[in-house]
Amino acid sequence: MPTQLPLPDFTISARPVTPRTWTQAIATYLRERREASTASAASVKDFRRDLEFLARLFPGRDPASLTTKEALWAVQRASAKGAAATAARRHGTWRAFYRWVYEKGWITGTPFLFGFAQTTPRPSRPVKYLSPGQAEALLAAAQDDPAAVFLIRLVLGTGMKRAEIARLVGRDLDERENIVTVRGRRDRSVPVQADLFTAYRTFVEEKLAARPGAGERAVPFTTRWMEMCLSKAAREVEAEVGFRPTFQTLRWTRAVWDLRNGVPEERVRVKLGYSKMSWQLHARPALLPWIPGVNEGQTPGSAPKAS
Repeated sequence: MPTQLPLPDFTISARPVTPRTWTQAIATYLRERREASTASAASVKDFRRDLEFLARLFPGRDPASLTTKEALWAVQRASAKGAAATAARRHGTWRAFYRWVYEKGWITGTPFLFGFAQTTPRPSRPVKYLSPGQAEALLAAAQDDPAAVFLIRLVLGTGMKRAEIARLVGRDLDERENIVTVRGRRDRSVPVQADLFTAYRTFVEEKLAARPGAGERAVPFTTRWMEMCLSKAAREVEAEVGFRPTFQTLRWTRAVWDLRNGVPEERVRVKLGYSKMSWQLHARPALLPWIPGVNEGQTPGSAPKAS
């Protein structure tokens, strides 16, 4: 008599796998962000646009099935199709989304662990910066707007980003010590010239109802407002300079002036708030002609004394 095989126990079943669509996952994620009050309506709109861009790269896929190799390709594709700032923002959105997917238990590890700077080195081109004369011309063009004068002096003196300026509070402007404290991913204190505080007082008197308190925003306006302040003066000097200066131009100008005056490269990196990886992959190649000991034949002449 043949041996009878045991019948399977049909009361035991594997955990069902429920495929998820991009639409379902994105809608759930954004709803939870809104309910938690961790994002404004404008931010949610940007999140949706960035996540829908990712969904178009992998149509018909379960978001939980994305691999690290595919995630790397997606970031590189985003970088190739737009500005570095846009690609970096998308990468940040995707990282946050997949951190949420991981916390939901849909995946055992996020495919977006890598940093943006690690995977998307940009082509190395010498940066655009202003000469001392061009910087003075830009300030002269902005003289009728105290806000623009202050912002230009602030970035030329510190190399701050717009987002860092938006976080600036009253106590960060130390007029007694001539120091500005920059707050962000990498907090730092930057010495500046006294005329910056003169420009700030004029800005407060003409643009604000009262001087902000110690914990209040020193520049209580949006980054878009900052761009508008700079844009008018930038247009006026565009023909003279050969290009239209931006906030990034002013940051590069501070870096070039410091390097030309012998400020150590590491101090310039810290001053501008770059991580070591981002400096090596992005900033340093663009600033190479002005780094002491590198391409000495390309190094320009003298510059104003570094702050």
